[in-house]
Amino acid sequence: SYFRGEQKGDLLSRMTADVFQVEFSMLGVLEMIFRDPFQILIYLGTMFFVSWQLTLMIFLVAPIGGLLIGRIGKFLKNASHQSQEEQGKLLSWMEETLSGMRIIQGFFVKQKAAEKFNDQNQKLRQKMKIVYSREYLASPLSEWIISMILVAIMGYGGWMIIHQISALNGEFFIYYLLTFSQIIAPAKAITESYFRMKKGMASLDRIEEIFNTPEHVGMNAVQPFQKNIELVEFKNVSFRYQEDWVLKNVSFSIAKGETVALVGASGSGKSTLADLLLRFMDTQEGEILINGEDLKAFQLEDWRSKLSVVTQAPILFNDSIRQNVTLWNQGFSTAELESALQKANALEFSLQTPYGLETIIGENGGNLSGGQKQRLTIARALINNPEILILDEATSALDSESENLVQEAIKKALE
Repeated sequence: SYFRGEQKGDLLSRMTADVFQVEFSMLGVLEMIFRDPFQILIYLGTMFFVSWQLTLMIFLVAPIGGLLIGRIGKFLKNASHQSQEEQGKLLSWMEETLSGMRIIQGFFVKQKAAEKFNDQNQKLRQKMKIVYSREYLASPLSEWIISMILVAIMGYGGWMIIHQISALNGEFFIYYLLTFSQIIAPAKAITESYFRMKKGMASLDRIEEIFNTPEHVGMNAVQPFQKNIELVEFKNVSFRYQEDWVLKNVSFSIAKGETVALVGASGSGKSTLADLLLRFMDTQEGEILINGEDLKAFQLEDWRSKLSVVTQAPILFNDSIRQNVTLWNQGFSTAELESALQKANALEFSLQTPYGLETIIGENGGNLSGGQKQRLTIARALINNPEILILDEATSALDSESENLVQEAIKKALE
């Protein structure tokens, strides 16, 4: 349910650009921690030894600059957070554009798609201008603050020497100013690292939003499920995604060995019932019982190992036929793989591909026909020998010849 409501491009942005930004900022901060503070402490100790009065004045004036830097750093963090969100939106649009290229080309709306990209890109550009203007303000700001402190030191130190208020003389005063000048470089580095850290913290907040998302399904499920499934019962099940109920007081049962068809108009909740059985989400009212026990009590991994699903739109990966059917499980033998492909009416065309079972089928099976892709997903569902096979309108997008082959594969599966 989490991924249904999130943009893929934004998640990709968090996993790439935001992670890189955290890495970049942390490296800069670590470098600063092990180098610059020690230099500043050594120089400040020397200055305190030469003239504690002038050094005390620095400690009184410096916090004013620190408050200014902190204020700008806070603005930088907020601006960086907004810019990363805009980058996520831009990546989402790019991902949708690449996925929907057939529609964009077929309806000849390339110009409109480009205009939308440019609009989103311009929003990102405006946000990034604000981020960089704040970030690159660090160096001149720190130099300006140090210059103001230097002017104050020269004025106050000169006044002290002229009026002979302390033992400080001209020679030691020049030495004091030279020592203070050595603080400029590490102070600039600390300021820049602070601003970089603020930028990284904005990215870290976006990453933590994913880590802190509660996993509602399966949190309290500790009971292993090792029995055979004898009876599935839906008892007064109700569910809604937003305000309107998709399902309301639905009750029915499925006994072992039965084939049950759910028939209804589009949007009537057929796929939702399948998702509830798979525990992609949980019921909001009512309960699903397995052999008389609440489904929510069972461990997700144990329960889902008993089920297989064939979705309406076949979902395949840019990998070989073998890996798409076994889903990278090395425990299946070639004989088991070929048996599953045979039952799904997919063995013949699989062996006719250039490299047989090792043939790469392209992104989402782009090198295969619709019927071939769907038969591979059926083979994937059968290789686990599931106790429950869920077919979510598995033939609705196929032509009649492909549908007949898939229907024949389903009949073999039911045996």
